[in-house]
Amino acid sequence: WIYGWWGLYGDRSTLLSFGVFSSGRSQTLEEEARRNATGVNKYKHTAKFHIVNSIFMVGNDKTIHGEKYGCVDFFKQPAFDHPSMKNHTYHYKMRPISHSEEKRKRETNNTGFGYLWENGVGCPIGTVPIRRITKDDILGLNSLEDIYTPRSSYNTSTVGTSDPYYDQHHFAVGRTPNKGMVFNGATMELCITAPKVKPSQFSSARLHIQMGDDFIQMGITVNPLLYKDDQPRLFVYTKAGGQQCYNHQCDVGMISVRQDYPMGLSMLPASERGAKTSYFSSFGLIKDKANGNWWFEFGTDAEEIGFWPSNLFRQSSGNYVEWGGEVFTASLPGPQMGYGIFPFQQVRYDAYVKRVAILDNNYNFDTKVDYMESFSDDNRGYQVIDFVKSEFQDAEMEVKGQVMCVLLMCYIFGHIITSHNCGFIEARISSKFGDLEIEKKLRTINKPAVKIIKTIHGEKYGCVDFFKQPAFDHPSMKNHTYHYKMRPISHSEEKRKRETNNTGFGYLWENGVGCPIGTVPIRRITKDDILGLNSLEDIYTPRSSYNTSTVGTSDPYYDQHHFAVGRTPNKGMVFNGATMELCITAPKVKPSQFSSARLHIQMGDDFIQMGITVNPLLYKDDQPRLFVYTKAGGQQCYNHQCDVGMISVRQDYPMGLSMLPASERGAKTSYFSSFGLIKDKANGNWWFEFGTDAEEIGFWPSNLFRQSSGNYVEWGGEVFTASLPGPQMGYGIFPFQQVRYDAYVKRVAILDNNYNFDTKVDYMESFSDDNRGYQVIDFVKSEFQDAGHIIYYGGPGLDH
Repeated sequence: WIYGWWGLYGDRSTLLSFGVFSSGRSQTLEEEARRNATGVNKYKHTAKFHIVNSIFMVGNDKTIHGEKYGCVDFFKQPAFDHPSMKNHTYHYKMRPISHSEEKRKRETNNTGFGYLWENGVGCPIGTVPIRRITKDDILGLNSLEDIYTPRSSYNTSTVGTSDPYYDQHHFAVGRTPNKGMVFNGATMELCITAPKVKPSQFSSARLHIQMGDDFIQMGITVNPLLYKDDQPRLFVYTKAGGQQCYNHQCDVGMISVRQDYPMGLSMLPASERGAKTSYFSSFGLIKDKANGNWWFEFGTDAEEIGFWPSNLFRQSSGNYVEWGGEVFTASLPGPQMGYGIFPFQQVRYDAYVKRVAILDNNYNFDTKVDYMESFSDDNRGYQVIDFVKSEFQDAEMEVKGQVMCVLLMCYIFGHIITSHNCGFIEARISSKFGDLEIEKKLRTINKPAVKIIKTIHGEKYGCVDFFKQPAFDHPSMKNHTYHYKMRPISHSEEKRKRETNNTGFGYLWENGVGCPIGTVPIRRITKDDILGLNSLEDIYTPRSSYNTSTVGTSDPYYDQHHFAVGRTPNKGMVFNGATMELCITAPKVKPSQFSSARLHIQMGDDFIQMGITVNPLLYKDDQPRLFVYTKAGGQQCYNHQCDVGMISVRQDYPMGLSMLPASERGAKTSYFSSFGLIKDKANGNWWFEFGTDAEEIGFWPSNLFRQSSGNYVEWGGEVFTASLPGPQMGYGIFPFQQVRYDAYVKRVAILDNNYNFDTKVDYMESFSDDNRGYQVIDFVKSEFQDAGHIIYYGGPGLDH
């Protein structure tokens, strides 16, 4: 017996020495595999290898998980080798004809899944991503011949079967009766789990539509022979006209129409049993009423990923449908299904399929499917519970529509070992954001990019159409009149004319220019970025020092945020802006801490912050970087990461810019940057100004905020730590009134209620919530030339 992955992927002599077979059976299959590598079968495998790995490849791209895909000409997909495709008229912009014109127009944009790729886009337009395979992949999948192929539960019964491999496939499904009914489609939302399987087993959760002797399956599978790992991955499986294969691996496989969505995508993170929020994905298989083509729809917006031409199938409509789990094993113990436990009607603790629906003979959706039957071929190993009307509502989780709690306990030599710990796949998970929310947020931030460019530091930004910025998704922006040349109306004509040139920061980019005119640079993010930032939930978000005091607080996390600031009194004053010049420092922080130096304007319950932060969770390094943070109308985010984020107006200035070099304590010259947050008197929009010439970088529309002006302002340091020792602030030392040795904020000023600048701000108060770790010194009249009102701040952090 040989355990381990190397037996699967080494030379052919060890190809089939799996730990789940006895040595005798292994030898038989090994000899079979060797014979298949010679003679006629050798040519079959070679032909299949060339069919899948099309030579008409225009390039390679990697997903954010590092997986390689070939970008294949749309017309050179394996499916176009089918004899019926000789005179086809298909093209990569096609969508179902029976969809509305509006939906087709939206979907032909074809860039909604760019966040899945390292380049932020996917393959070039006119090509599709196809996973590259090897001869060993083909030999591995074919080594078990028809034993291993997915199938329907209707080939299996608890009494007997016409399927010779019935005892190697097991099911726990909800299904329509096989009684002459007609179906034109079906949908589901599927809980993502990561069941444990051995190398030659698989465990799938899927939607299955049978069309006579043919069928299509789609869903999520853990399938080491297919994908060479134990991750839950997206798949489709087709059986048509006597042929069958996964994904694109034969000429009856799916025809992809998107350049940005890869079959075989890793579906991690998986749901964690008992968590308040589970990860799930939406699937649909829908027949086009106009021409009979079958379409694979995926995601909350039912994006069409690909299709199967109607003439592939010997029957035009489905005669039965299944939802739920299927496993395969050639020997015991069998694989897990779902979470590896029997279901007991608790949506937080059971694997499930929800929002089950069918498209009936008249092309009407039936979301009840109250004639469904539940089926498990062996209740000793796998069980299913079918609920037409779900009553589950659990904390932050609500499930509506039909629910099937499927899936199941370890199957070990025909017995349940209740003491056996099947084990759960540990997933990085946020109790606040499930897979649905993450997918939406990624699509909100990683908007379609015209091109990807790099800063001089090598950081990648997508050049996004001005009108496609995340901020334009806000409901209030429906009928806006904003444009990329706009500037504050209340500025002089001369200043507006100079600033629309928009080329002052080209030196920040490798290409010397930045993005094309009419686009703006937005930093690309990944699922891990979102999970990292949200892993600490509301604890981690920036805030005001006014929520903190040295005596008590209304903020539950007051002891994790610390401040050393100068601030205006919270006494009913009105502010229309503020400015500062900020010394650039690089305080030391740990991975889940941050240390910021910032300007903060509070507007009732809302606020805007801007400045420089060292924030490893946000930027994945320990460099001081530019940031803005917005809290408005109950939402909050950094930079462009939500629809209340800033609207950029420059194609050459990137949020998240590295502010290196930092100042060196004691040096004769320190590095600093100028910041301003100014309200436009004409329309109330708030503008971010940066640099010595107060260049406008972007703005926030006035209607985002529940209060039109600021009621208090802060300048100085804020840190966050969930545990001690705390991070440094500034230079990591207490200030002692020396501009060469202290971190500082200088030229402090406010724009008052009458839109006049006050550079004295002589009513300011200094505040530090814990002088043991961080301190501040406020000087209204500095002796240093041109410094104006100056604030010294900093500290080594708390250590106990």
